[in-house]
Amino acid sequence: MPLTAAQRRTLDDEGYLVLTDVLSPPQIAAVLDTAARALAEARSVQAAKSASGTLHVDLTGEALDPVRENPTLHAAIAHLLGDHVTLSRIAFQAPQPGYGAQVLHGDATLAPANRGVLRDVATAIVALVDFTESNGATRVVPGSHRTWSLTVPREPDIAVQDERIITCPAGSAIVFAESLVHSGTRNTSVGTRASLQVTWNRVPG
Repeated sequence: MPLTAAQRRTLDDEGYLVLTDVLSPPQIAAVLDTAARALAEARSVQAAKSASGTLHVDLTGEALDPVRENPTLHAAIAHLLGDHVTLSRIAFQAPQPGYGAQVLHGDATLAPANRGVLRDVATAIVALVDFTESNGATRVVPGSHRTWSLTVPREPDIAVQDERIITCPAGSAIVFAESLVHSGTRNTSVGTRASLQVTWNRVPG
């Protein structure tokens, strides 16, 4: 499904877009089951990562097909990267209570001459639970992908002017450009904030 003109403008102007209903409740349950099995297997070989209280594990399998094949998500990625892209990674990330706070950052910086051109990397964070202001939802600084003039604090819990915490229902996806300033926030709830981080790369040529 193609993006609307308003969705394209949002990606261009603000550097991110929220898509709802990327995953249905049964599809979310299947992804969470896949993640639980992957975490259990990783722990069995002492390969699970839980740095800073956030669970991390790469995922594969059929349960990820609805993410790989979602046409609106593909359209958003193509708008950022062009038509020739490759899916590089799908990772499960779940900050536990008290964790998840990150320093604001961009995944890449663009030199002035390259701003406004096609990027090389785009990311989608897919919410597997409702993202709320208390459970570690992603924050972004709209428009920062175009200017990169923001001086960000080196501490994770300090807010900056114009930042926005993205609250959205489970099954939504937050798609953003590689140079958008963003971060996770601290999970102050009593539950784990589960999500997928999905990364695409532009294929040169």
